[in-house]
Amino acid sequence: RDEKPKRQQLPATFKFQSLGCDITIQKRMRKSLTASLSLCFLPLLDVTSGFVVSEGNQQTRPVTSTDYSTGTALACQLLGMNCNTPTDFSFSFKGFCKRGGETDIHSDGWGVAFYEGNGIRQFHDVEAAATSPMAHFLSIHSIRTLNMMSHIRYATAGEVELGNVHPFCREMWGLNWAFAMNGDIPAFKKHPKTKLSSLGPGDSPCTEESYYNPVGTTDSEAAFCAILNALRVRFQRLPSLPVLYEALQKLCDEIIQLEDPESGEPTIMNFLLTCGANTLWVYSW
Repeated sequence: RDEKPKRQQLPATFKFQSLGCDITIQKRMRKSLTASLSLCFLPLLDVTSGFVVSEGNQQTRPVTSTDYSTGTALACQLLGMNCNTPTDFSFSFKGFCKRGGETDIHSDGWGVAFYEGNGIRQFHDVEAAATSPMAHFLSIHSIRTLNMMSHIRYATAGEVELGNVHPFCREMWGLNWAFAMNGDIPAFKKHPKTKLSSLGPGDSPCTEESYYNPVGTTDSEAAFCAILNALRVRFQRLPSLPVLYEALQKLCDEIIQLEDPESGEPTIMNFLLTCGANTLWVYSW
């Protein structure tokens, strides 16, 4: 669990066939934030690079980390899907769950969140996804949604308990937000209530910088709450997506620059973040 993941070099672009569909993955800059209104997935091949995934005009299924063979064991793994029409994710979810204790070591719990209109359904379990009756129930039923994320956990921070299982969800500006992360943020492990200040004051009357607080003890949930608190203080209402993109990028830049001089551990942050039923943000560092 203390081993650092090995980096794998990838070509600038490459393709592979999946269910009769050409999928192109393009390697982007070292740190990147991507907003998608189609298919969106964060591959776990190289924790230092961001990726954009597109599959042309076809909507078949989301790509999961089971499509790759790397031999790299990362702390947790992520599955995300964002579509322009309601799409069934059960096929990919079933394969994804096998990595939760059967074909891989990520057996410390799992969770999934998906939208139905403006509402959001959440399922969490501390049992390994490969053997969880709840995960099996979801995998054998056709569930269609525009936006979803799932997470299988290999605990490196926080106990194996329900409060530490991703995705984490909160309401802000009348929208359901969800967040799931792979990585390690030493600053938030040591100081869970760290405040982010890169956005500065805005038009919001809110001044409470600790409105959102973590329920569990993970650095992931602490970072999620810090991001929401900073946005809530900066904006009175939901800004346009370009403005929100810029704000999120600033907050991500601030987080990765946080250092814990005592541990000397680097920050590794790969996350999926939804903002309502139509938007899925992806970040990788």
